[in-house]
Amino acid sequence: MFKWNANNIIDVTGGREESSFNWVNSSNISTDTRNTKKGDVFIALKGRNFDGHNFLHEAFLKGAVAAIVSENKYRNLPLIVVQDTLKALHDMALYYIKNVLVNTKIIAVTGSVGKTTMKDMLHTVLSQYGVSHVNEGNLNNNIGLPLTILKAPENCQYLILEMGMNKAGEIKELSKISNPDIAVITNVEPAHVENFSSLFDIAQAKLEVLYGMKNNGTLVLNRDNRYYEYLSSHAYRDVISFGKDKNAEIRLLDLIRSDESSVIPASKCWDRENLITREYIRRLYNRNWSLVSSTGITSNRAANGLNLKIKLGNDRIINCNLPVQGEHFAYSVLAVAAVAQCLGLDLSKLPFALKNFSIAKGRGSVHKSKYNGNSIHLIDDSYNASPASVKAAIRTLSTYSNQRKVALLGDMLELGNQSIIFHKKLLDSIIEYNVDKVYTVGKFMLELHKLLPGNIKGTHFNDSNQLKSNLANIVRNNDVVLVKGSRGIRMDLVVQELIIEY
Repeated sequence: MFKWNANNIIDVTGGREESSFNWVNSSNISTDTRNTKKGDVFIALKGRNFDGHNFLHEAFLKGAVAAIVSENKYRNLPLIVVQDTLKALHDMALYYIKNVLVNTKIIAVTGSVGKTTMKDMLHTVLSQYGVSHVNEGNLNNNIGLPLTILKAPENCQYLILEMGMNKAGEIKELSKISNPDIAVITNVEPAHVENFSSLFDIAQAKLEVLYGMKNNGTLVLNRDNRYYEYLSSHAYRDVISFGKDKNAEIRLLDLIRSDESSVIPASKCWDRENLITREYIRRLYNRNWSLVSSTGITSNRAANGLNLKIKLGNDRIINCNLPVQGEHFAYSVLAVAAVAQCLGLDLSKLPFALKNFSIAKGRGSVHKSKYNGNSIHLIDDSYNASPASVKAAIRTLSTYSNQRKVALLGDMLELGNQSIIFHKKLLDSIIEYNVDKVYTVGKFMLELHKLLPGNIKGTHFNDSNQLKSNLANIVRNNDVVLVKGSRGIRMDLVVQELIIEY
């Protein structure tokens, strides 16, 4: 197992040993005393609202064997002094990539929407082929990503790194640290736009993922996204595309939503006017039907969720079951298949690997719940929100055609001077997908609330706690309830109130 010590840390960071000391080699790096364990090397990071130097004593009390600092506030402690502790963390991560994970395939995942789900799904799949390591939760920034690298086991075969951003330049730095073999841009949509003058600027910022990529690397792109041509023409590397576009190398041919007994041809996906009739599907499902890949591997149809028919780059057809609601998840499957093909893996394992996938908390998982004596279906999409993800969630809500569809929508944040426009535009999806009732939370959703027709308009609330207190007056038996909003609005509090499973 690789061990950090004074000599290699000084070599990597250009730091200096404050005083002569002798400490046991360490295999773990910590930046937060809440998670520091015996034997860790603690890095004292500085941020807007915190300074790790103020917690040095706590770190050593918890068992840290040494600390990397930019200022020496204490004497007689095993310290390595560097000019910038964040840069030291980045330098150590890059060293680990180039000297320890030399045989590891590194996959970077970014995009405006869906990157976390795609990252988690990819980890589920690649774990069936070898040792896979991935960001925990949402550790996708300039602290979380290098820490993820440093925690990867030496025998790691696939390192999956989600890269988030709030402004230009951030993904460039993450790409430099990680030196990826494959990069995925899931899409370019309005998200975190307050720091960008246009959607085109966001597309340019996503291309920063190429900055540290190996010269023989591959860029995986969504062919259906409006910026595909721009992104692919500026890749200067191999590109593999996915989508329902006829020219996509990984192409969605058919989508069968088994819970709704609906078959959706790929060319008509997400077009409510072109669903094949329920009677046809009922007769289809009465057959003893299963999914068979071109290799002869057969997997039984999932009782609930999505069944996808996918054409791979070599014109081979494969069928996959995904135990989720929401047609937008199909794009994650396509992106995963594209990465697996780039890696030269046997894709006959893909249908079985996907059976083990589950959606992360707050990202669209569906729960059967009982609230105030009422049985409901709860769609928990409370983790975050952007215009594209809210529209996708409303689409998912619409699939419950035989139940009252209730949307509890909180503000979409970080949309800058276009915030009101984006919130008002949600009305089109609400009307198109026949949502029965909409309750809103926050100052921006108030603008949507004003536009809602009387039969759809529910109560508006200033914050999620007000909504939570009024749920008993909102929820009815057999409702399907969507909860969606940006993290800062705390719609998760509403979910916590509703999610008593049985």
